[in-house]
Amino acid sequence: CAPAHEQRRLQPLFATLVQEIVAHAYDRTTETGQPLDPPLLLVLDECANIAPLRDLATLASTGAGQGIQLVSVFQDIAQINAVYGRDRAPTIVSNHRAKVILSGIADPQTLEYVARLLGDEEVRQTSATSGAEGRHSTTESVAYRNLAPANVLREMRPGQGVLVYGHLAPARIALRPWFKDRRLRQLARRPARRVEAALP
Repeated sequence: CAPAHEQRRLQPLFATLVQEIVAHAYDRTTETGQPLDPPLLLVLDECANIAPLRDLATLASTGAGQGIQLVSVFQDIAQINAVYGRDRAPTIVSNHRAKVILSGIADPQTLEYVARLLGDEEVRQTSATSGAEGRHSTTESVAYRNLAPANVLREMRPGQGVLVYGHLAPARIALRPWFKDRRLRQLARRPARRVEAALP
């Protein structure tokens, strides 16, 4: 990865490299008629700064069928809006089936979006009243409130997050840093396997 002060200058290079890899993957699936096996894991960390792909929305919606596992990492929705525009940003977010929201979000638009995405929970309320003549009555009502209001999301502790995947209920998650897990540390120390592939 390039140093922060060089990222803007090298954006076209990184974007072109990623697009070449994706094009090669699509060509391979066209030749074989099958998704890539093993799948290609394409992790675009700091996606908006390092390699903002023009056709990210399309890749997010069609990549899985080609055997491409796409992970796009953004700071917040404001960053996606700034790079892709307010018209395209919602499509990019929607086309990613899994969404992981981590602690430290301060952008109000992102917090509101996540609160809406997580939805509401039904809360039953019971109220009791007493009349002057000693009569008592109970009333039940149903109210709805956010599963995770913006302030709760903003106050998540470091290392915590929320996973929203397709139609499944949201799940709280705890991160597992690779350097704290013996098995993952061993994997990180292994030398990378060399993969030869002829790009067209």
